[in-house]
Amino acid sequence: MRTWERVLAALARGGVRRQASETPREFAARLRAPGPPAPGTHAGPPPPGPVEALAELADMVEAACYDERISTAAQVERAHELATAALAGATR
Repeated sequence: MRTWERVLAALARGGVRRQASETPREFAARLRAPGPPAPGTHAGPPPPGPVEALAELADMVEAACYDERISTAAQVERAHELATAALAGATR
């Protein structure tokens, strides 16, 4: 979850903000959708590669929220990889 929050903070600094009512998957889907930026933002979505990384990370976050099992070391490592990829698009 800390990795997700770090990605959200970086995106917000770039003008791409998650709406309070959006789930992680809804946020990622909005960034995938073509069109103008969401209300309250001034920047368009990150490039497609980072958006796909964000979408996979969003899936992992939702699974972690609702799964009783603890994330494995491999899942945590994958989350960090995805965050790095998503952040690469946020800092361009």
